Amino acid sequence: MHINDGDLILTGQELCAALKGLGLTISNLAALPEVSFTSDQSSEAAKYLDELSVSQRSLFTSAFNVLAKPAKTVRLHYSIADESVSRYVLGWGSALSEGVAVLVKSGDTYRVGVRTEPDLTYMMGQVLAINDNLHSDNFGVSSSTEAILVFMAVTDTLRYARHYSCLIHTEPVTSFTPSEVKDRLEDAGTEDFRWPLLFVDKILPIPVAQMGLIVNLEPSLQELEEKGLITSLDDVGGQQLYALTKEGEIIADALLHEVSKATIGISALREDSTLGHEVMLLVRSSLSLFLFDISGKEGVVAMLSGSDLAELVKSMLGRNVTSSEQEKPESPTPELAQPAEQAPTTQTPATSAAYCPKCGQKVNPVDNFCINCGIKL
Repeated sequence: MHINDGDLILTGQELCAALKGLGLTISNLAALPEVSFTSDQSSEAAKYLDELSVSQRSLFTSAFNVLAKPAKTVRLHYSIADESVSRYVLGWGSALSEGVAVLVKSGDTYRVGVRTEPDLTYMMGQVLAINDNLHSDNFGVSSSTEAILVFMAVTDTLRYARHYSCLIHTEPVTSFTPSEVKDRLEDAGTEDFRWPLLFVDKILPIPVAQMGLIVNLEPSLQELEEKGLITSLDDVGGQQLYALTKEGEIIADALLHEVSKATIGISALREDSTLGHEVMLLVRSSLSLFLFDISGKEGVVAMLSGSDLAELVKSMLGRNVTSSEQEKPESPTPELAQPAEQAPTTQTPATSAAYCPKCGQKVNPVDNFCINCGIKL
């Protein structure tokens, strides 16, 4: 263990030993590694923390408390130019009245510290290169979560074909078959952050390979065709061929020509003490920024402006946990039934009805996008 730039640097083994040395237990909302350690390592970790200055010991003890028993957890992974990946765990809780507990994984080591919400907002703006040149229009499509994941698999299939065409110096194939898409879905669990589907799979509460959509792709492909994102072609060799439509190409181009991307998983306890999850993928291409909201049964794909992103980040990274709902600092036995505010989600019950200005669909006042036509509200 050592301190660098105000953060505590330690291995996964030392991290788990420190939590034990502090007498902390891990709630089911925490997103911490599970690494075995010895009792001696636990004692050494506790001794190291005791020897820190009062302010440092207070800071890191509070951070460990929140990470072990958060009221709200955000898993944030981002990659830039397919060259590097950063993996963050962010935690909110009453042990930190201001700031966010941060756990950053880098190789085999971890960094524990505290960040302010403006720090995190600035970081997201830098990662996604938000500027005045960001192209945005009122483009959006609502669809089931399964269909959005299948569309990502379609894009990965076309990306694979594009890479292969570069090797053999030919024009890339622009059509695809259900079996090719199925192969990409079955491969989603592979650890490779360069592919959007594989990237987002690591944040999903249920991995893609365990979802039923792989067994039968037909409903999702039919839905994508009804939404105007793909079109069926003539059968070739007994297999149905598909291709992207013009609207589908707009979305696929962002995934095929990404500059950076970030996937965000928000977890919090609902009022009934069950876990609620929301997962989003943000993809920055050379000209545009796309949001893939794949939470619950219904999702949205939409083009965002810089101001749209600012509002979204504020909602995701804001301290929307009330004092009565916050998890308390560690006590001898964790009270997992203590309710915390549900993570922001498009399925949050509305307190009053509102209607989409484009299609007239009834929506919740807190919704960012229409679940019927996909436009930004």
